[in-house]
Amino acid sequence: MEGGNWGRDESGDAIPFDSLRPLTTSPRFPTPFLTTFADTSCATALAARLGARLQERYPELWPETIRGLVVHSARWTARMLNGRDPHRMSAMETKELLRQVGWGEPDERRALASAESAATIVCENELQPFHKVGSSIATKDWHIHSLPWPTELLLGAEEADVTLRITLSYFIEPNPGSRAQPTRGRYRYANCGLRFEVKGPTDSNFAFQSGLNARTTAEEEDDGSSSELADRSGWVLGTQGRRIEGSLHQDVWRGPAAYLARMDQIAVLPVTGWWRTRKFPEGHECHDCHERRIRYSLIVSMESETNLPIYSTISTLIGVPVEAM
Repeated sequence: MEGGNWGRDESGDAIPFDSLRPLTTSPRFPTPFLTTFADTSCATALAARLGARLQERYPELWPETIRGLVVHSARWTARMLNGRDPHRMSAMETKELLRQVGWGEPDERRALASAESAATIVCENELQPFHKVGSSIATKDWHIHSLPWPTELLLGAEEADVTLRITLSYFIEPNPGSRAQPTRGRYRYANCGLRFEVKGPTDSNFAFQSGLNARTTAEEEDDGSSSELADRSGWVLGTQGRRIEGSLHQDVWRGPAAYLARMDQIAVLPVTGWWRTRKFPEGHECHDCHERRIRYSLIVSMESETNLPIYSTISTLIGVPVEAM
């Protein structure tokens, strides 16, 4: 978000200019009535405003979704990319870009509404990530979302490029903290992590779900620090690159419309957190925490620079159920 700008004097030193900064009411009101502000104070206020605008337009949406839509609407500016294509950048370049500017500059118009050639789908759901099996805690639920894809439209578009953007937003509960638990994950911050995977253009439903079964058995997550990403296949990050900390995950795919027509399933998977690794005595507020559920918001958008009636086609297909595995 806009944080105001600095100028340079004749010697080259950075100095503040009121003409380059947003206007606001003065903390010493009414003398003076108005003043300027900048940096994180300004950017945070504008981000809060966008969230409030979304909440006013869609009061039924969860806070997880409001936060997700703000980030989902963001795009990297030409200055941020500096001539680079994010789909062709190295893993280290992508990591540095995200560290510096996140997913880019949010756009209010894009966050508030879809366009005819760009549609956004929001799914709010919850799952129970873990349960007790014998004396151990194991993975319980993961979801597969069958998307209301405009298959005929995409196949008819042949080689037209389309962009798929996916954002997974959820809130995490911090670890109560205890040195009494002699387990490797006792200092793990999040109660539970979630990840998403997308069916590839050459995958059958069986192959996609079989691969997910193998991934849900993994105890530890890759930290995303690998210098190369495994099989990005049109994604900015790819499976390995998405394995980063936090509670909001996003990735962008770009490629031929015919490929996207077959990428019609998204899975939401739990990963290990302290709900799984820690035990608390009866009477403790976290007793049997492995039985708790976690809410999430999955936001999916499809857009094309070609004049395709994506929104009107998808709007007739909404209402596809979610399969719990």
